[in-house]
Amino acid sequence: GLAIVVDKKFSIDPSLFIMISNAVLIAISFIFLGKDYTKRTILGGILFPIFVRLTAFIPNYIDISRADLLAVAVVGGALTGIGSGLIYKENFGTAGTDIIDMLIHKYLKVPMGTAIIMGDGIVVAIGGLVFGVEAFIYSCLTLMVISYVCNKVVLGINRTKTFFIITKREEKVKKYIIERLHSDVTIIDGKGGYNEHNGNVIMVNVDT
Repeated sequence: GLAIVVDKKFSIDPSLFIMISNAVLIAISFIFLGKDYTKRTILGGILFPIFVRLTAFIPNYIDISRADLLAVAVVGGALTGIGSGLIYKENFGTAGTDIIDMLIHKYLKVPMGTAIIMGDGIVVAIGGLVFGVEAFIYSCLTLMVISYVCNKVVLGINRTKTFFIITKREEKVKKYIIERLHSDVTIIDGKGGYNEHNGNVIMVNVDT
């Protein structure tokens, strides 16, 4: 999105801008997200601008300029959400704003879909200033669809998740679940399969 804005204002090739900005963001990723995640991001960071260049000819053969913008926003958002969700689910990234989104996800403790809205929302707002109100509205819609679909791919379609928690701080965990998450807990007698140690297992259902 930012590459399109820069191309519009300064005539800088989008794939070149993506490659340069990815290099900067990968350095930031190494510092704040660690070596392992950064290694898995470099591959996507290299492939993404390459495929932007390789697929640039497609609009010459498939003209969507006359298509309904609502349909384009929803279908495009859904496809992007599926792709992003599959990447995030395996803890990979494509550099770019993926790194910013992952930083928000990690340090603000929000779902990945919400992090996408927060991180990419800034880019959408900048795009709105350049391309106008209509483009901004449809971009916001696309972003909401991306976020929703991405969360469904990463977290699953169920509205709740069941956790089995083994911890030495049982009382603190129970207090947090009951007071902060407003959920009840069930205590199950457990026994380790390897060391055969006895202990309690906290079972809880929480909203996805």
